[in-house]
Amino acid sequence: MKVVILRTDRIGDLVLAEPLIEALHSIYTNICVDVVASEYAAPVLYENPLVSKILALKERNIRCVMSMVEEVSKGGYDISITVDTSPISYLIPFLAGVRTRVGQGRRLWGLTLNKPVFFSRRCSDLHEVILNQLLLKPFGYSPSLVRPRLFLSPVEVENARRMIEDFGFEMSKKVIVMHPGSLGSSAEPPFNLYYRLCEMLGSRFQVMVCGQKGIDNLEIFTGIEGVRVIDDMNIREYMGLISQSDLFVGGDTGPMHIASAMNIPVVAIFSPMPDCGPQRWGPLSDRYAVYMPSLSECNGECSRCKLFNCMEKLKIDDIITGVVRLLDN
Repeated sequence: MKVVILRTDRIGDLVLAEPLIEALHSIYTNICVDVVASEYAAPVLYENPLVSKILALKERNIRCVMSMVEEVSKGGYDISITVDTSPISYLIPFLAGVRTRVGQGRRLWGLTLNKPVFFSRRCSDLHEVILNQLLLKPFGYSPSLVRPRLFLSPVEVENARRMIEDFGFEMSKKVIVMHPGSLGSSAEPPFNLYYRLCEMLGSRFQVMVCGQKGIDNLEIFTGIEGVRVIDDMNIREYMGLISQSDLFVGGDTGPMHIASAMNIPVVAIFSPMPDCGPQRWGPLSDRYAVYMPSLSECNGECSRCKLFNCMEKLKIDDIITGVVRLLDN
């Protein structure tokens, strides 16, 4: 049995689709599971012993899509499971001639499926992990809220420990990884909130502020006591660093979901937007704290909101309390 899973969007989305891989292995004893993912996100699944092959979609243009169609066609897959709602992820298995094509059937592109599953993700009160597993309904699988699993090699773990020490930090003391940026999937906390967090936490703990060079404006954090800035890691190096930290602080981003999957304590900062809340996207670590502005309602239209930026209503003292509580435990 050969199955290909398609999840071609962002890092966090791919992380939350990982339990599908384990579920398929529990359904079929003799199975080969491959994954089509964006080139950007694909590395999060490296070292996963349950993934036979990762097919990286370099770009979302006709040439790259047709190249992927050819590769999937050659793969001889019995089943495809389209997890995201991108038209590309529906078209690839359809054009490749995969015999059994599973995916969400509510959209127009569901016409490319012959085993559609009908449910709505929008404003759902189910976690994304559960929503993904609903796609296994044709195989008689019952969803469960399980934490995704990510894997690192011993060399990657050792390199992460060495990186922390090279920045002058001690592994015997508490290390916080803070990720202030995002790709704009929801309303973001103001950068000065993270700056104040660094000022207040840097005197007590070792804080590593991470992000992308030239995008996340991380230079403002340089010079704060107890804080180091890293903006030149690849995703595997970042995963290693997170795995060796004692706490992760950040918004609803790929790195937050990586920390959660590695069962690192998480302080997650969410917007009140209906489709971006913690009920659907929240951390799955054993220990975590979630903070979001207290609003009577939110329709998700930030440009028309009278508050302009509700994320400025976040109370930094509450977040500090959550950080200290998780680290003290």
